Amino acid sequence: MTGVARWSGGPVTHRALTGPRTNPVGGQPSEHELLYTLSCIRDVRAKIDTNELQTVRQAREAGITWTEIATALGVSRQAAWERLREMDSPPVKGKRSHA
Repeated sequence: MTGVARWSGGPVTHRALTGPRTNPVGGQPSEHELLYTLSCIRDVRAKIDTNELQTVRQAREAGITWTEIATALGVSRQAAWERLREMDSPPVKGKRSHA
């Protein structure tokens, strides 16, 4: 299995995560390579943002607190809530209800 095959999303994801390829002659990436890598980063970031929102929504619906979500994301509770609160769902009855 190659390095690219391990990354879901193939070459775009791989390039976004590993950076531009360097030119074997000059050692520096070409302008085309730099721009391609930047577009790969943009595409992967958009997918990550969508997945993050969907997962946070599911976590809140499952009754997971903002504190737990923030800890998993590596940010403060306030930062997570301020960025993601628009899609907040009230906790499900019978599950954790503290925010």
